[in-house]
Amino acid sequence: MGRTRKAVETNRKHLTKAEKQERLDSELGNRVGRDELTSEGLLTAVGQAEFDRLIKQATWLDNIARNELITYCFCWERARAIMEAGKRKILSDHSRRAFRDYTGEMRAISLKLGLSSTDRLRLAAPAKEPKPNKFLKHLK
Repeated sequence: MGRTRKAVETNRKHLTKAEKQERLDSELGNRVGRDELTSEGLLTAVGQAEFDRLIKQATWLDNIARNELITYCFCWERARAIMEAGKRKILSDHSRRAFRDYTGEMRAISLKLGLSSTDRLRLAAPAKEPKPNKFLKHLK
């Protein structure tokens, strides 16, 4: 299985103008309007509220990220339900393992989607300035 494609602005590989334009066209073709991103009834009211909140705030998300966002919200609502149940009684080992699995999945997806500011900084690597060539002064 190959690596996932990087966005044009974060890609460090030298691309021709035609390659850059082709990639930009494919990236823009995958974007949809904010109103078109829906969970299609896959979430409960609690998960749907979280989905709607993230869609409003995370303007960089596109249609490709929709399935991962739905999975994140599903794990969020399940982990929240386990926490609510834990407030009333002591959790069983099964519930603790399920909570750990849900939160681990949420952590992995939030890294991919860039839901926290530090994750977004990792996704958008700053452009490196080229190092000055110390031998150029000898050639002049």
